[in-house]
Amino acid sequence: MEQIKQLIQSYFYFRGAVLRKLEDYRFSKADYKAIFGQDSNSIYRRRNNGSLWKPTEIHNLALRMGLWDGRVSRLQNLASLIEQLPGPEKKAICKVAGLTDEKLQQHVHDPDSWWPKELEKIQLWCSQKRSATSKK
Repeated sequence: MEQIKQLIQSYFYFRGAVLRKLEDYRFSKADYKAIFGQDSNSIYRRRNNGSLWKPTEIHNLALRMGLWDGRVSRLQNLASLIEQLPGPEKKAICKVAGLTDEKLQQHVHDPDSWWPKELEKIQLWCSQKRSATSKK
C-alpha cells in the first residue's frame, strides 16, 4: 500500500513540476500540434485545467522541455501494485477509482492508458487512508 501512495504522490509532484515549467514555455500552435496532435482549443483547456492532461501528454511535455528524469514511466507498476493488494483494499481502491478487472488488466499491459480522473481518485483515496491512519 505504501508503494502505491509513494508512486502516485511522485507522479503528481512530477506533473506539477511539468505544468509549472509549461507556464514559462511558449510553444507555438504548430509545436503543440506536433507534440500532441491536438488543436489549440484542446491545449487551451488543458492549460487552464491541469487535471485534463493525460499521463502520456505530461511525459511528452517533459521530454520536450528537458524535464524527463530517465524513468520509463512513473505509472508503469501502478496497476500491478493494485493487483497485489489484499482483497478488501484492492476492492476499495478499484471501487473508488472506477476500475473494473478488465480496466486494471488494460493498465497492466498498457501503463499509458491511465485516465487523469482515475489517478486523481486513487490519490484522494490514498490521502484519506493516510489521514485515517494518522488519527489512530
